[in-house]
Amino acid sequence: MNKTFNIYCDESCHIEHDHKDYMFLGSVICAYPQIRRHTKRIAELKRTHNFYAEIKWSNVSMSKIRF
Repeated sequence: MNKTFNIYCDESCHIEHDHKDYMFLGSVICAYPQIRRHTKRIAELKRTHNFYAEIKWSNVSMSKIRF
């Protein structure tokens, strides 16, 4: 049985341009049939916490720490 997975990747910075010593790479793997479920849950969490922007770890503030 073949299964399809989506892999979402992102990096924390671009060392060359922001003069940081380290770069962090992260990824999330999601089985294709679960994409809608996860997308819906993320939208629910954002609504619950009144958060309508892009989710970014680098911009976590004390007012949004629980989110």
